[in-house]
Amino acid sequence: MAPLSKRSYSVKTLATTWREIWEPGPYFEQVAQEIEKAERYILLAGWQIDSRLLFQTPHAETLREKLLRICQNKPSIQIFLLLWDFSSFYLWERKLFQKKAWKQLHPRIHVAFDHQHTFGASHHEKIIVVDGRVGFCGGIDLCDKRWDSPEHLYENARRSLDGQGEQHFPYHDVAIRVTGPICAELESLIRKRWGHTSRVPLPKMELANNPTQISLGYEPVAVYLSRTHTEIFIKRQIEFLYLELIRKAKHRIIIEGQYYWSKRINDALIVKFYQLQRRRRPPFELILILCYPTELRALTRYTAHFEMKLLKDLKKAADETGGHLVMGSPLALPPPGNGSRFHVKPIYVHSKLILIDDHYLCVGSANLANRALRMDTEIALTFEAQTPGQHQHLTLL
Repeated sequence: MAPLSKRSYSVKTLATTWREIWEPGPYFEQVAQEIEKAERYILLAGWQIDSRLLFQTPHAETLREKLLRICQNKPSIQIFLLLWDFSSFYLWERKLFQKKAWKQLHPRIHVAFDHQHTFGASHHEKIIVVDGRVGFCGGIDLCDKRWDSPEHLYENARRSLDGQGEQHFPYHDVAIRVTGPICAELESLIRKRWGHTSRVPLPKMELANNPTQISLGYEPVAVYLSRTHTEIFIKRQIEFLYLELIRKAKHRIIIEGQYYWSKRINDALIVKFYQLQRRRRPPFELILILCYPTELRALTRYTAHFEMKLLKDLKKAADETGGHLVMGSPLALPPPGNGSRFHVKPIYVHSKLILIDDHYLCVGSANLANRALRMDTEIALTFEAQTPGQHQHLTLL
């Protein structure tokens, strides 16, 4: 399969390790472990970073308490937080007085609120870099109403800030942990955004010498970094990436998404069905795992009718061409024997993932919506399988 075209990415580099992290619970644990190991600096950038987020590693404490303790115990460490200076439209989802919670917490904890965006856009990336040694990115925010375990239990008291009573439904998301040269690219994005909002200098990047090879074929992983952002010009690499990945698919596409609002993406999938309509054995397969429409948050739930129209057009194309289309939303079932008064709970799908055959895996922060593909500040990492072990890894996902 030919490499991706240059307009679909900013840079092609390597990751010495690449690991998918399924669900916020394990993700928070791994983030906690890595920031505990930090010696020089911690960079956190996100759509939302909630100071009240509860960690259990190495003991129960909030994110605010954890960062403060790390600074007190490590005199040379610097911590930088880049948060979106959010719109009042999202006020009901946020902790009140967010700026006050982080203000003057510690002389070596530096906080900047990013407001350098086109009108109506937001900083939606979720990136973490620790000492240039390890990086995280994907769809998971460090905030409340996110935590869940891979089991997605029907009831779980840990789905709350205090761990005492369930405050949100089951939640599904995915992020990536990487090491190697890709960490320098992730840091450069934070460094550029930070320079637009703060005069506090970031530490000089020193890429950690990490000879560890990924177990998938024992070779480094080829990684493409793609972006959406608006400065002088609009950069739509992620939209072009999604369209190119769809065109490259031969057998199967799996998509997970919070929203499904891009007519251009939907049209590309419809075209794919008609292009491959003569391939009956096996038929082309498209699997869509989407958020339950009535569970979409804020005013966005009122756009469910538009999403359903796109899906109806997609189903028509699959039916006419003999393609195999599976689409739906995951549900958590009540435990047996609890009577009919218990109903299923929708699992909130927040992940942004595209898997193309056994060749490409894309994970990032951008939803399938025009705002994410053309306005917001977004990031996506695409793993290109190049060895038998890497192809097998994607086959088994």
